[in-house]
Parts: sequence; C-alpha cells; structure tokens
Amino acid sequence: FCCTCRGMSAERRPDDRAPHALRPMGCELGLLHRADGSARFWQGKTCVLVAVYGPVDVPGRKERADRATIDVSVKPKIGLPGVAEKYLETQLTAAALGSVQVHLHPRSAINIVVQVEQDDGALLACAINAVCVALLDAGLSASGCVVAASCCFRGDQLLLDPVAMEEQGGSPATISFEEKEGAQHSIVTCDVQRALSESQFSAAMTACEEAATATFAFMRQSMEKRLVKSV
Repeated sequence: FCCTCRGMSAERRPDDRAPHALRPMGCELGLLHRADGSARFWQGKTCVLVAVYGPVDVPGRKERADRATIDVSVKPKIGLPGVAEKYLETQLTAAALGSVQVHLHPRSAINIVVQVEQDDGALLACAINAVCVALLDAGLSASGCVVAASCCFRGDQLLLDPVAMEEQGGSPATISFEEKEGAQHSIVTCDVQRALSESQFSAAMTACEEAATATFAFMRQSMEKRLVKSV
C-alpha cells in the first residue's frame, strides 16, 4: 500500500519519492500466539513488532482504582534501552491511552512490548501505528483508532514520511490523531524536534492529517482481512 497526498511537486528524494508521498506500508496481525494481540507494522524500511498482554493483574504500586495501567516497554534493535527508548515509551503510552477505554478495566494492567526491528526514519509514527493495530488485534475496547504520521522540514520544503537521511539536519515532527467515524480529527500526541514557525506548523498539521487518513484506511483494510481469516 502506498499513497501520495496533495501538494506533490516534481522534486525527488533519496528513495525517489515525491515530497508528499508516503512510503509503502505493510501490516501483519496475530503473529505471536502467546500474546493477546500482536502486529508487525512497517513503513518503507522502518519496521516495528508489537505484543500486547492484558488486561492482567497489576502490582499494587501501579494499581489504579479507576482505570487500567498501561505499561510500555521499548526494545532497540541492538543493545540495551536508553534515553531514546524511554522517550518513545512516554509517547506510545500517551497514544495507547488515547485509544483504549482504560476505564473499563480498573485495577488491571495492559502491557505493551515494542521491538524496533529497523529504523530508517519516522520511527515514532510507525511505532504508534503498530501499537494501535496490536491493541485492536487484542480485542480491547477502543474509543477510536489513533494514527500517526511524520514530516520533516529541510529549509522551507516539507517532506512527508521522512527517511533517516532526511531527518538528519532537518526539523522532524510527528503528530497523531484519533480517527472516529463521522467525527473530526483530534490531536492525541505532537512531537516536534526543533522550533517551527506558525506557518510551518500549520503545513505540518495539514500534511500529517492527510497522511494519517490514508494510513487509517490501510490499517482498516488490514483489520478487515484479519477478521475474514478468523471466521
């Protein structure tokens, strides 16, 4: 699955895409039989594998009387988790809280394990999308589907779904939205690595929202295929 959003110009990029074109996406669901839900999601060469366990019992110190506790653990491709992985965990927890109806599972935990298999740019967006489809695969009640997209400014040019080479020296931004049938998009998370002007932020919002809509359509197709196979 691939998509080109509006505003495409003739200039090409390292991977021969137009500035506002998304990389091909892929999704595999139900890969891990011991998990309650799982998904491998990729955008171009960036690939993330997610396992969801829960609701399960939660340790007393983490117990919440009014809702489930979401615990996200990010594992890098090589080595031990560091500051970057801790930051990813914070962003992914916020995205998961925006998706799951945690109030339906008080005094329990939803554990999410995220394995980075390959990072070639837009890792946060790919990871958010992988987490949200894995949560749906686990059958957890959702208020909506959280979908993310990334862009990057290099000078005045906006590049959608940047590769790692484009993120270096640029101004990357990742925005996630809650997708609901018949409802306007609402922002769930917004991660901006460098300061953007008001006009740049507005352009990033528009581009990421269009990309998120296209990504949601792909995620929906993947879930429908999963349901057909399970019947």
